[in-house]
Amino acid sequence: MKKLTAAIALVLLSITASAQNVEVKTDDFTGEKVVTTDYLKIYQGGATAKNQTRIRFRHENGKDYLEYRIFTDAVASCMEGQKMLIKTDDGIVETPNTAYAITEPGAWSAKPVNNNLGIYIVCHVSPTELQGKTVQKIRLSLSDGYVDIDIKDKDSAKFQQYLEAFVEALK
Repeated sequence: MKKLTAAIALVLLSITASAQNVEVKTDDFTGEKVVTTDYLKIYQGGATAKNQTRIRFRHENGKDYLEYRIFTDAVASCMEGQKMLIKTDDGIVETPNTAYAITEPGAWSAKPVNNNLGIYIVCHVSPTELQGKTVQKIRLSLSDGYVDIDIKDKDSAKFQQYLEAFVEALK
């Protein structure tokens, strides 16, 4: 009986853990499945939090997106079609920006904690290009230049966990 209870608790725990990372809804108007992960802080930004970066995956209207929220201390923009680059252990993955974006107060956080400048960029992504690969670096291309962010092993592992939960929810 104890083994059965432990097994059930383990299954419930894994379901709860996954549920915290991915939300699956059906659009009331189109009937399409909408899948969204929570935001993951992929880069802390050091003591000043400059270039602190959060990402999330989203599937809507049959398309997959990777959303970036970046803390910046200066006005910047990102042109439509501009590519954010993700360096993996297997090559480079390009994620093109879907629309023009410009920094605005609070845009760097999904739940704004202050009005510091940030930019919210939505890019197209093919999840299969990233599955099973170790993310090593992300290049964020903005009007004032680009920023290369080294991704720590633990953050790369979290990235993969989010991606796998996202792909599983798409099924």
